Amino acid sequence: LTNINSVFLGLTVLAGAASIGDYVSIVTFAKRGYSSTAVSGVFSGQLLNFLIGFGVALIINSISKG
Repeated sequence: LTNINSVFLGLTVLAGAASIGDYVSIVTFAKRGYSSTAVSGVFSGQLLNFLIGFGVALIINSISKG
């Protein structure tokens, strides 16, 4: 329908599903009054996922070209 590659669409759905646990824990912290923990969880969770994912991709790329 939109001519989007099915691999990219699948990865997008997978990334969204992987964030459900983060969402539940952040909302729980916020409801219990730990607002600073919830706010830091919003940023640190995504940053950690990005750094690990990007780092692993770079390592695999450098090993395969070496």
